[in-house]
Amino acid sequence: MKKFGLTGYFQKIWYKRYGFSKTRALKRIIETMPFKHSVYIGDRLEDMKAAWENGIEFIGISHGFGKDELSAAEYKAGDLAEAYKTILKIGEEYGKE
Repeated sequence: MKKFGLTGYFQKIWYKRYGFSKTRALKRIIETMPFKHSVYIGDRLEDMKAAWENGIEFIGISHGFGKDELSAAEYKAGDLAEAYKTILKIGEEYGKE
């Protein structure tokens, strides 16, 4: 995040810590957020399941480890630039509600 100058764009940044499943950690993060909608970006099946189990949108990013694991993801991105465009698209969809 620091290397690419992205830290200012995120309210919460989580990385895997021992003792917490991604689903449980994501739930705790969502509970502290003041936002109506959230998006989870990940590259593994475990990431996608955590998003689904917490009722938030998921973007499967294929630059990482789990390319084949993300075929069921509604939104997919090949890199961070494409993920950003996808976030904007999701935001527009929520704006129509």
